[in-house]
Amino acid sequence: METEVTLAEVYRGMQRIEKDLAEMRRDSIHRAELAALERNVQDLQDAQKWLQRTAIGALVLAVLDPIFRVFTG
Repeated sequence: METEVTLAEVYRGMQRIEKDLAEMRRDSIHRAELAALERNVQDLQDAQKWLQRTAIGALVLAVLDPIFRVFTG
């Protein structure tokens, strides 16, 4: 059984493959960008936790400092 394939069909097939490859490249770039954004979000969340702990520590010191000064003279 012989199948005739025209040059136009081959060309359309190649265009479809090239389109699929371009889409795959875009998807991989989007995945890389998404991973970078997720890392940035994690870094920002870590920084926020650190700032909250620092603010709580500063507040505790601000409250306790006058008390310590009174009792330690």
